[in-house]
Amino acid sequence: MLINELSVNGLTLLWQSYLHHSLKIVIFVQMKKLRNLFKNWRRPIKLSISNPANFDEIWSVSTSKVQLVSLFLLIFVLISVGVGFLILKSPFGDYLQSDKEALKRNQLVEQKLSIDRLTKKLDAQEKYIDNIKMIILGEKPKDSISTMKNEVRVDPNKIDGTVSPEERIIADKVKDDLRTTVKKKSVMNVHFIAPVKGKISQVFNAKNHQGTDVVTPENKSVLACLSGTVIYSGFSQKDGHILIVEHANDFISVYKHNQARLKKTGDRVRTGDPIAIVGNSGENSNGPHLHFELWLNQKPVNPEDYIQLELKQ
Repeated sequence: MLINELSVNGLTLLWQSYLHHSLKIVIFVQMKKLRNLFKNWRRPIKLSISNPANFDEIWSVSTSKVQLVSLFLLIFVLISVGVGFLILKSPFGDYLQSDKEALKRNQLVEQKLSIDRLTKKLDAQEKYIDNIKMIILGEKPKDSISTMKNEVRVDPNKIDGTVSPEERIIADKVKDDLRTTVKKKSVMNVHFIAPVKGKISQVFNAKNHQGTDVVTPENKSVLACLSGTVIYSGFSQKDGHILIVEHANDFISVYKHNQARLKKTGDRVRTGDPIAIVGNSGENSNGPHLHFELWLNQKPVNPEDYIQLELKQ
Protein backbone atom coordinates (compact mmCIF):
# COMPACT_ATOMS: atom_id res chain seq x y z
CA MET A 1 0.00 0.00 0.00
CA LEU A 2 2.77 2.42 0.88
CA ILE A 3 4.48 1.75 -2.46
CA ASN A 4 1.26 2.38 -4.37
CA GLU A 5 0.66 5.72 -2.57
CA LEU A 6 4.24 6.84 -3.32
CA SER A 7 3.77 5.92 -6.98
CA VAL A 8 0.52 7.93 -7.23
CA ASN A 9 2.05 10.99 -5.53
CA GLY A 10 5.05 10.81 -7.82
CA LEU A 11 2.94 10.65 -10.93
CA THR A 12 0.89 13.62 -9.70
CA LEU A 13 3.98 15.71 -9.12
CA LEU A 14 5.35 14.81 -12.52
CA TRP A 15 2.04 15.79 -14.18
CA GLN A 16 1.89 19.13 -12.36
CA SER A 17 5.50 19.86 -13.30
CA TYR A 18 4.73 19.02 -16.90
CA LEU A 19 1.72 21.36 -16.98
CA HIS A 20 3.71 24.14 -15.34
CA HIS A 21 6.51 23.94 -17.88
CA SER A 22 4.04 23.62 -20.77
CA LEU A 23 2.24 26.80 -19.63
CA LYS A 24 5.55 28.63 -19.44
CA ILE A 25 6.39 27.53 -22.93
CA VAL A 26 3.00 28.68 -24.31
CA ILE A 27 3.28 32.07 -22.62
CA PHE A 28 6.84 32.47 -23.89
CA VAL A 29 5.80 31.63 -27.43
CA GLN A 30 2.83 34.05 -27.36
CA MET A 31 4.94 36.86 -25.91
CA LYS A 32 7.53 36.25 -28.59
CA LYS A 33 4.85 36.49 -31.27
CA LEU A 34 3.58 39.75 -29.77
CA ARG A 35 7.09 41.18 -29.69
CA ASN A 36 7.64 40.19 -33.28
CA LEU A 37 4.29 41.69 -34.29
CA PHE A 38 5.10 44.93 -32.48
CA LYS A 39 8.56 45.03 -34.09
CA ASN A 40 6.95 44.37 -37.45
CA TRP A 41 4.49 47.27 -36.96
CA ARG A 42 7.31 49.54 -35.87
CA ARG A 43 9.60 48.45 -38.69
CA PRO A 44 10.33 51.39 -40.97
CA ILE A 45 8.67 51.39 -44.36
CA LYS A 46 9.17 53.72 -47.24
CA LEU A 47 6.47 55.24 -49.37
CA SER A 48 7.60 56.74 -52.63
CA ILE A 49 6.35 57.97 -55.97
CA SER A 50 8.50 57.16 -59.04
CA ASN A 51 8.46 58.12 -62.66
CA PRO A 52 7.39 54.97 -64.57
CA ALA A 53 9.41 56.01 -67.57
CA ASN A 54 12.83 56.04 -65.93
CA PHE A 55 11.97 54.90 -62.36
CA ASP A 56 13.38 58.13 -60.92
CA GLU A 57 12.07 58.81 -57.42
CA ILE A 58 9.85 61.90 -57.35
CA TRP A 59 8.66 61.84 -53.72
CA SER A 60 9.29 59.59 -50.75
CA VAL A 61 8.66 59.40 -47.03
CA SER A 62 9.78 57.02 -44.31
CA THR A 63 7.24 55.88 -41.76
CA SER A 64 5.86 52.80 -40.04
CA LYS A 65 2.59 50.86 -39.94
CA VAL A 66 1.77 52.30 -36.50
CA GLN A 67 2.20 55.85 -37.76
CA LEU A 68 0.14 55.13 -40.86
CA VAL A 69 -2.72 53.62 -38.86
CA SER A 70 -2.60 56.55 -36.38
CA LEU A 71 -2.67 59.02 -39.26
CA PHE A 72 -5.66 57.31 -40.88
CA LEU A 73 -7.54 57.25 -37.56
CA LEU A 74 -6.86 60.96 -37.00
CA ILE A 75 -8.06 61.82 -40.51
CA PHE A 76 -11.20 59.69 -39.99
CA VAL A 77 -12.01 61.44 -36.69
CA LEU A 78 -11.50 64.91 -38.19
CA ILE A 79 -13.66 64.09 -41.21
CA SER A 80 -16.40 62.64 -38.96
CA VAL A 81 -16.43 65.73 -36.74
CA GLY A 82 -16.51 68.05 -39.76
CA VAL A 83 -19.35 66.17 -41.46
CA GLY A 84 -21.34 66.06 -38.22
CA PHE A 85 -20.90 69.81 -37.69
CA LEU A 86 -22.02 70.57 -41.25
CA ILE A 87 -25.10 68.35 -40.86
CA LEU A 88 -26.10 70.02 -37.59
CA LYS A 89 -25.79 73.46 -39.17
CA SER A 90 -27.81 72.42 -42.22
CA PRO A 91 -31.66 72.27 -42.34
CA PHE A 92 -31.43 68.56 -41.61
CA GLY A 93 -29.92 69.37 -38.22
CA ASP A 94 -33.35 70.21 -36.83
CA TYR A 95 -34.43 66.63 -37.35
CA LEU A 96 -31.39 65.28 -35.55
CA GLN A 97 -31.78 67.27 -32.36
CA SER A 98 -32.78 65.47 -29.21
CA ASP A 99 -36.26 65.38 -27.71
CA LYS A 100 -35.03 67.52 -24.82
CA GLU A 101 -34.09 70.38 -27.15
CA ALA A 102 -37.43 70.07 -28.95
CA LEU A 103 -39.18 70.25 -25.57
CA LYS A 104 -37.25 73.41 -24.70
CA ARG A 105 -38.37 75.00 -27.96
CA ASN A 106 -41.99 74.12 -27.23
CA GLN A 107 -41.67 75.61 -23.74
CA LEU A 108 -40.22 78.81 -25.16
CA VAL A 109 -43.11 79.07 -27.64
CA GLU A 110 -45.66 78.53 -24.86
CA GLN A 111 -43.96 81.14 -22.67
CA LYS A 112 -43.99 83.62 -25.55
CA LEU A 113 -47.71 83.04 -26.12
CA SER A 114 -48.39 83.42 -22.38
CA ILE A 115 -46.45 86.70 -22.29
CA ASP A 116 -48.43 87.99 -25.28
CA ARG A 117 -51.74 87.10 -23.59
CA LEU A 118 -50.69 88.78 -20.33
CA THR A 119 -49.54 91.87 -22.23
CA LYS A 120 -52.91 92.16 -23.96
CA LYS A 121 -54.73 91.75 -20.64
CA LEU A 122 -52.59 94.44 -18.99
CA ASP A 123 -53.19 96.83 -21.91
CA ALA A 124 -56.94 96.22 -21.72
CA GLN A 125 -56.93 96.74 -17.94
CA GLU A 126 -54.97 99.99 -18.25
CA LYS A 127 -57.43 101.31 -20.84
CA TYR A 128 -60.34 100.28 -18.61
CA ILE A 129 -58.84 102.08 -15.59
CA ASP A 130 -58.04 105.19 -17.67
CA ASN A 131 -61.63 105.30 -18.94
CA ILE A 132 -63.06 104.94 -15.42
CA LYS A 133 -60.81 107.73 -14.17
CA MET A 134 -61.89 110.01 -17.04
CA ILE A 135 -65.57 109.26 -16.45
CA ILE A 136 -65.26 110.06 -12.73
CA LEU A 137 -63.29 113.23 -13.41
CA GLY A 138 -65.87 114.37 -15.96
CA GLU A 139 -63.70 113.85 -19.04
CA LYS A 140 -64.44 111.91 -22.22
CA PRO A 141 -63.13 108.34 -22.31
CA LYS A 142 -60.51 107.43 -24.91
CA ASP A 143 -62.84 104.98 -26.63
CA SER A 144 -65.81 107.34 -26.59
CA ILE A 145 -68.08 107.21 -29.61
CA SER A 146 -67.37 110.90 -30.17
CA THR A 147 -63.73 110.08 -30.98
CA MET A 148 -64.63 107.67 -33.79
CA LYS A 149 -63.66 108.84 -37.27
CA ASN A 150 -66.84 107.60 -38.93
CA GLU A 151 -69.28 109.09 -36.46
CA VAL A 152 -72.92 108.22 -37.13
CA ARG A 153 -75.11 111.30 -37.05
CA VAL A 154 -78.83 110.93 -36.40
CA ASP A 155 -81.40 113.64 -36.92
CA PRO A 156 -83.37 113.82 -33.65
CA ASN A 157 -86.36 115.34 -35.47
CA LYS A 158 -86.79 112.09 -37.39
CA ILE A 159 -86.82 109.84 -34.33
CA ASP A 160 -90.19 108.52 -33.21
CA GLY A 161 -90.08 108.80 -29.42
CA THR A 162 -93.48 107.28 -28.83
CA VAL A 163 -93.30 104.36 -26.41
CA SER A 164 -95.86 101.61 -26.81
CA PRO A 165 -97.61 100.18 -23.72
CA GLU A 166 -95.87 96.84 -24.26
CA GLU A 167 -92.43 98.49 -24.35
CA ARG A 168 -93.22 100.45 -21.17
CA ILE A 169 -94.20 97.26 -19.31
CA ILE A 170 -91.01 95.47 -20.40
CA ALA A 171 -88.80 98.48 -19.50
CA ASP A 172 -90.34 98.77 -16.03
CA LYS A 173 -89.85 95.05 -15.42
CA VAL A 174 -86.17 95.22 -16.47
CA LYS A 175 -85.56 98.22 -14.19
CA ASP A 176 -87.16 96.44 -11.25
CA ASP A 177 -85.08 93.33 -11.86
CA LEU A 178 -81.85 95.32 -12.09
CA ARG A 179 -82.65 97.32 -8.97
CA THR A 180 -83.42 94.17 -7.00
CA THR A 181 -80.22 92.42 -8.13
CA VAL A 182 -77.97 95.34 -7.23
CA LYS A 183 -79.64 95.83 -3.86
CA LYS A 184 -79.32 92.15 -2.92
CA LYS A 185 -75.74 91.96 -4.12
CA SER A 186 -74.63 95.08 -2.26
CA VAL A 187 -76.38 94.18 1.02
CA MET A 188 -75.46 90.51 1.13
CA ASN A 189 -71.84 90.54 -0.06
CA VAL A 190 -70.36 93.98 0.64
CA HIS A 191 -69.69 95.53 4.04
CA PHE A 192 -68.47 99.13 3.92
CA ILE A 193 -67.05 101.36 6.65
CA ALA A 194 -67.21 105.13 6.72
CA PRO A 195 -64.05 106.82 5.33
CA VAL A 196 -64.78 109.72 7.74
CA LYS A 197 -67.70 110.78 9.89
CA GLY A 198 -68.91 114.30 10.41
CA LYS A 199 -71.57 116.78 9.33
CA ILE A 200 -72.92 116.35 5.81
CA SER A 201 -72.78 119.71 4.05
CA GLN A 202 -73.99 118.61 0.63
CA VAL A 203 -75.91 115.45 -0.26
CA PHE A 204 -75.73 113.26 -3.33
CA ASN A 205 -77.33 114.41 -6.57
CA ALA A 206 -76.83 112.21 -9.64
CA LYS A 207 -76.92 115.18 -12.04
CA ASN A 208 -75.21 118.02 -10.20
CA HIS A 209 -73.26 116.50 -7.29
CA GLN A 210 -72.22 112.88 -7.71
CA GLY A 211 -70.97 112.44 -4.17
CA THR A 212 -71.46 113.39 -0.54
CA ASP A 213 -69.52 116.17 1.23
CA VAL A 214 -68.61 115.38 4.83
CA VAL A 215 -67.27 118.24 6.95
CA THR A 216 -64.70 116.97 9.43
CA PRO A 217 -61.68 118.44 11.25
CA GLU A 218 -58.60 119.01 9.13
CA ASN A 219 -55.69 116.52 9.39
CA LYS A 220 -58.11 113.69 10.11
CA SER A 221 -57.30 110.35 8.45
CA VAL A 222 -59.36 109.20 5.48
CA LEU A 223 -59.95 105.44 5.62
CA ALA A 224 -60.50 103.00 2.76
CA CYS A 225 -64.21 102.15 2.82
CA LEU A 226 -63.50 98.64 1.41
CA SER A 227 -60.54 96.50 0.42
CA GLY A 228 -59.28 97.07 -3.11
CA THR A 229 -56.58 98.51 -5.35
CA VAL A 230 -55.69 102.16 -5.89
CA ILE A 231 -56.20 102.79 -9.59
CA TYR A 232 -55.51 106.55 -9.45
CA SER A 233 -53.59 108.78 -7.10
CA GLY A 234 -53.02 112.30 -8.36
CA PHE A 235 -53.77 116.02 -8.22
CA SER A 236 -56.44 118.01 -10.05
CA GLN A 237 -56.66 121.80 -10.14
CA LYS A 238 -60.38 121.68 -9.37
CA ASP A 239 -60.59 118.73 -6.96
CA GLY A 240 -57.12 118.84 -5.33
CA HIS A 241 -55.56 115.58 -4.17
CA ILE A 242 -57.65 112.64 -5.42
CA LEU A 243 -57.62 108.91 -4.79
CA ILE A 244 -59.71 106.35 -6.68
CA VAL A 245 -59.93 102.78 -5.36
CA GLU A 246 -61.35 99.82 -7.25
CA HIS A 247 -63.18 97.19 -5.17
CA ALA A 248 -64.80 93.84 -5.75
CA ASN A 249 -68.41 93.53 -6.99
CA ASP A 250 -67.88 96.41 -9.49
CA PHE A 251 -67.66 99.11 -6.78
CA ILE A 252 -65.33 102.13 -7.05
CA SER A 253 -64.78 104.74 -4.33
CA VAL A 254 -63.48 108.29 -4.89
CA TYR A 255 -61.89 110.61 -2.31
CA LYS A 256 -61.36 114.29 -3.24
CA HIS A 257 -60.01 117.57 -1.73
CA ASN A 258 -57.46 115.77 0.46
CA GLN A 259 -54.55 117.57 2.05
CA ALA A 260 -52.21 114.68 1.22
CA ARG A 261 -52.30 111.22 -0.36
CA LEU A 262 -50.84 108.28 1.60
CA LYS A 263 -51.14 105.70 -1.19
CA LYS A 264 -49.92 105.58 -4.76
CA THR A 265 -51.38 103.99 -7.89
CA GLY A 266 -51.19 100.20 -7.77
CA ASP A 267 -51.17 99.90 -3.95
CA ARG A 268 -53.40 97.29 -2.35
CA VAL A 269 -55.49 98.58 0.56
CA ARG A 270 -57.57 96.82 3.18
CA THR A 271 -60.81 97.98 4.74
CA GLY A 272 -60.00 100.72 7.26
CA ASP A 273 -56.47 101.47 6.02
CA PRO A 274 -55.55 105.20 6.14
CA ILE A 275 -55.19 106.34 2.53
CA ALA A 276 -55.28 110.16 2.77
CA ILE A 277 -55.52 113.20 5.08
CA VAL A 278 -58.61 115.43 5.12
CA GLY A 279 -57.85 118.82 3.64
CA ASN A 280 -59.07 121.79 1.62
CA SER A 281 -57.25 121.34 -1.71
CA GLY A 282 -58.68 122.27 -5.11
CA GLU A 283 -60.69 125.19 -6.48
CA ASN A 284 -64.04 123.48 -5.73
CA SER A 285 -63.36 123.32 -1.98
CA ASN A 286 -64.09 126.13 0.47
CA GLY A 287 -63.21 124.42 3.74
CA PRO A 288 -61.80 121.20 5.24
CA HIS A 289 -64.04 118.34 4.16
CA LEU A 290 -64.07 115.07 2.23
CA HIS A 291 -65.93 114.78 -1.03
CA PHE A 292 -66.75 111.05 -1.16
CA GLU A 293 -68.18 109.28 -4.21
CA LEU A 294 -69.33 105.68 -4.64
CA TRP A 295 -69.72 104.17 -8.11
CA LEU A 296 -71.36 100.88 -9.08
CA ASN A 297 -71.11 99.44 -12.58
CA GLN A 298 -69.53 102.74 -13.74
CA LYS A 299 -72.48 104.77 -12.48
CA PRO A 300 -72.58 107.03 -9.40
CA VAL A 301 -74.77 105.89 -6.50
CA ASN A 302 -75.73 107.58 -3.26
CA PRO A 303 -73.03 106.70 -0.65
CA GLU A 304 -75.58 107.14 2.17
CA ASP A 305 -77.52 104.14 0.82
CA TYR A 306 -74.54 101.97 1.80
CA ILE A 307 -72.59 103.83 4.50
CA GLN A 308 -73.50 105.86 7.59
CA LEU A 309 -71.50 109.10 7.13
CA GLU A 310 -73.37 111.43 9.47
CA LEU A 311 -71.73 111.70 12.89
CA LYS A 312 -74.42 111.03 15.50
CA GLN A 313 -74.67 113.68 18.21
